[in-house]
Amino acid sequence: MNESQFLTEIRHSFEDMGSFAYKIPDSANMRGKFTLAKPFDMVAEVNGQLIAIEGKVQLNGRAWSIRTVRDTQKLGLSKVESFGNPAFIFLCWKKERGFYELIIIPFHYIKMQFSFSKKDLINWPFKVVRDNKKCRYNLTEVSHLLENGLT
Repeated sequence: MNESQFLTEIRHSFEDMGSFAYKIPDSANMRGKFTLAKPFDMVAEVNGQLIAIEGKVQLNGRAWSIRTVRDTQKLGLSKVESFGNPAFIFLCWKKERGFYELIIIPFHYIKMQFSFSKKDLINWPFKVVRDNKKCRYNLTEVSHLLENGLT
């Protein structure tokens, strides 16, 4: 699974729960022209609240590091949080063959933990197992995070 497929599944999963989600298109890469870097991958509405999402894919079942998030993305997510809105890293983590988990990381946690070991990801409290038949995730966990102020 690549990042584009993952984000499409996330968008459909939000829509399945009656929420709105929009994937910010990549900039057209014109040769010799400067293009603006997009601040994050997706914006979604959950319970009337807008959230920013940066999607990442880690398919080898190993540790994951914030180094995979570009500085422009960190800045974009930080700005969203500075305005009082939640921002998340949605990490598609392939634990084993055919078994994907969505690891939901509130962005401000990144300031406390720079990298996540395999053990951290296995024990991470905010995660959702992928429904392989529907290619969807049950994103009610995002609603719970927002309701309980864990963002």
